[in-house]
Amino acid sequence: MKGKKGFTLIESVISVFLTVIAMTILIQVMQGQLFSFEQINRDMDGMNGIRYPMTILEKQIANSDNIYFMNGVMYLKDLESPSFYNYYSLGTGMLYKNKTDAKLATIGLGSLSQFASNITGFKAFLIDNRTIQISLSSQIDGKAYSAVKEIRAKSKIYVID
Repeated sequence: MKGKKGFTLIESVISVFLTVIAMTILIQVMQGQLFSFEQINRDMDGMNGIRYPMTILEKQIANSDNIYFMNGVMYLKDLESPSFYNYYSLGTGMLYKNKTDAKLATIGLGSLSQFASNITGFKAFLIDNRTIQISLSSQIDGKAYSAVKEIRAKSKIYVID
């Protein structure tokens, strides 16, 4: 069979073997890229989970006519209902918004609402008579995220002991 053209058995086996190796390498590269993509998405979710409450707090500080610190708790003007004030409290993995009246007394039923989830730490410090430092931390899938921001208030800050 000297005049026949085609592949021998050994050539075919080598060709299949090289194709399997190339496909294996390609699949491993794609799995690595998929893992990286998923990790980037988790990191973005973690940072966005902190960015949202930080942005709202910054907006609330900027729009409050008066800001009060009483017993280490910061009270800010409610953005939706300006006749009320809000303070924030940390629960198990949740940051809550608490609504008070203008005298900083609880309004009773309906005063507590969920503000942000996966929050593991929240602190508001008065640095000077116009600067407030907000610290937020979060944990998603065992990875910790945090942000600290100093916000300059436009309004007067009152400290009540």
